[in-house]
Amino acid sequence: MLEDHKRTGAYYQAVMSNRRQFQGKVVLDVGTGSGILSIFAARAGAKKVYAVEATDMAKHARRLVAHNKVSKRAGQRQRRESRAAAASACTAVAAQAQETLLVRSLSGGS
Repeated sequence: MLEDHKRTGAYYQAVMSNRRQFQGKVVLDVGTGSGILSIFAARAGAKKVYAVEATDMAKHARRLVAHNKVSKRAGQRQRRESRAAAASACTAVAAQAQETLLVRSLSGGS
């Protein structure tokens, strides 16, 4: 995807044009590859980004995230048992979403 500048640029524009959808949110990027979409999500203001990659590409993603100075928000996990890693990350994201919905419900928000 990194070599496909047109597609990567379109993703970047889509994410940055919709920052309000990312700000303060928890993002799960399963099959992150290079981690570029995780980087975009972190730059758009995501509170936390879980990037899961089962291949050795995770090593490169870690370096890209560190180079782009978003490593405090975007963490990569390389797991051969990617289903277990994805399930763990999904649980964390679901718990965050549940907490957000509960707070909204209690405060009368939508």
